[in-house]
Amino acid sequence: MTFKVALRWVCTHVWKPYCRLVDRCAVVLVITVIVVYYAVVGLGGLLTREERVCSETAHDFQVEYTITGHAFTVGILANYAELDKRLGESNADLERQLVFYAQAPDAYKYRYMAFPAPQLKLLHNPTEAKRLLRVLHALHGMRGEALQKRRDHLRKALIWHLHSDEAKSNPEPWKIGLLLHAYADTFSHTCTFCDQETAYGPVLGHVYWPSADKIGKYPEKFKRYTKTTLSALTLDDTGAEKLDRLLSRIDEIARDGGSEADIRAYLGAEYAKTGYTIGAQECRDWNQLLRGQDVSAFLGDVIRTDWPDLP
Repeated sequence: MTFKVALRWVCTHVWKPYCRLVDRCAVVLVITVIVVYYAVVGLGGLLTREERVCSETAHDFQVEYTITGHAFTVGILANYAELDKRLGESNADLERQLVFYAQAPDAYKYRYMAFPAPQLKLLHNPTEAKRLLRVLHALHGMRGEALQKRRDHLRKALIWHLHSDEAKSNPEPWKIGLLLHAYADTFSHTCTFCDQETAYGPVLGHVYWPSADKIGKYPEKFKRYTKTTLSALTLDDTGAEKLDRLLSRIDEIARDGGSEADIRAYLGAEYAKTGYTIGAQECRDWNQLLRGQDVSAFLGDVIRTDWPDLP
């Protein structure tokens, strides 16, 4: 009886108050997490409005965002493809807009970047968070045949948005630019030392493999990306010789012991030859246009749609 009395006393005077305390602490912790989360989301919205991607001092978009695989490469390929001649004077700004919109997912960190945008949106908009990671930044964990199928699907979507009759009459640069970004990331965001090519997953991405985006470290991926992208832009061999010379030069830089910075400098110089400078006002205008679009819905449609093969 003494043991039972002691046990009852412990449960009544020690365990229950402890459990109540733990419960209260847990409730406070959950409330705190929720409040902090939405405070950060609100701060993210404020910072988004104040982002200086299009600063008054850096009149050229590429001055601040010199990511070679997106802005520089897209500008170079668009120039090689002679899109201005293909689409007419009414679309004279298309190449420069493609440079901007292809870079935007890595420039506007609170809206589109792989971190922290999806994490900030995870509680209040999980669908958009998922699409930003899995579609726009190709962090879906697919491997082998499934990865190649996703890559081919995005390329078909890109071709349709460039070459269909509907697209030719009313091209939407922001959609094409986002598709260019998503397609590029299906190459750069993959593990090549696995038993088969595998995309990094949505949780950690390539945080433990920061060299994944390095052109000099994975030149073959860059070659496949640029060759298939150029052919999607042109549907013929326009610019192919120019691209071969560019890729050969990158090989020479790598063979001579050049660094990633050397490759970036070379591609930056090639990009400068295009003349695709982006003024601060244009940058702000295109940014505002992108802010008015339902990017999440577009990314969902891209994956769901069975894009037809164009002749």
